[in-house]
Amino acid sequence: RFVSAPDVEALLLATFSYDPVTGHFVRLIDRSQGGHSRGIGKRAGHPAGVGYRTLRLHVKGKRIVVPEHRAAFLFMTGKLPVDKVDHLNGIRDDNRWCNLQDVSTQENNRNIAVRETGRQVVRIGGKYYPLLTDGYDCPREAAAARDTLNSILRLF
Repeated sequence: RFVSAPDVEALLLATFSYDPVTGHFVRLIDRSQGGHSRGIGKRAGHPAGVGYRTLRLHVKGKRIVVPEHRAAFLFMTGKLPVDKVDHLNGIRDDNRWCNLQDVSTQENNRNIAVRETGRQVVRIGGKYYPLLTDGYDCPREAAAARDTLNSILRLF
């Protein structure tokens, strides 16, 4: 049985709610068989092996696993992201809306140094230097400052 993206999207929207401030998903309805409740009203999702969190669904008899950071885009924009989702602060289970950005593979790979150090960085001559981000309220603002500085220095 083929599972289409609209089937998955519709079931995600019907089964969970998303809080963009905390980045948490909550289960709204029970999709289990046998009539017993499994976590309605509680935080949904499961840790994945590499630091991400996932939501699990059953669509047309198939088990579907959707990364929470991708589902957040569906809840906030009405569609799944086209390419990659970058966690701006490098913390893979921080799915707050202000920490997520739809990026190309190239842009996502550029942030490897951020993931390794946990800090926003500026690349100068092939080396990464920390960008002081204490004055920013959100990782998205810190990333914008980093990108502005990089474009001024014409490094990328």
